[in-house]
Amino acid sequence: MDIPNDQTGTLLALDVVFAVFFILELLVKLYAHGWKQQYCGKDAVTNLFDSVIILADALHIFVFLFIKDSPLLKTGQYASVLRVARLLRLSRILRLLRSAVFQDLLAMIQGMLGGMGTLGWAIVLFILFVYVASLIFRESLGGHEDVSGSSTKRLTMLQLVPLNPLE
Repeated sequence: MDIPNDQTGTLLALDVVFAVFFILELLVKLYAHGWKQQYCGKDAVTNLFDSVIILADALHIFVFLFIKDSPLLKTGQYASVLRVARLLRLSRILRLLRSAVFQDLLAMIQGMLGGMGTLGWAIVLFILFVYVASLIFRESLGGHEDVSGSSTKRLTMLQLVPLNPLE
């Protein structure tokens, strides 16, 4: 994405090859399913999205190859729009998640998302318990101030037993 002149040599050839491959895929789908099934059927939205991405990529390659002196190519806005369009091409991979192979993965993700609320409340309960326990121990075992403001320590059982038996 950050290559200064990414439309030269190998990368341009790869872009053209993939664009031709995707256009051929679209044409085969249109021939096999027909226009009505492709754009008005069950998967109409994703098919339309795929078609828009494929046509935008083909337009980008056409503009770059045949209209090199266009003022659009001189502006940075054109390049950033095309980079976003390239990233959108990657979103076609999400269609794979509808495959039966990924059903267990999707069930796991849904389970994790469903358990997030329970986990959040468990963390709140744990923090509340630790806070209350720390307040109880601070009051029972910690030091306190007299009315005069001088700090004194409470006498505990540990302080009554000498550490050194020779004392």
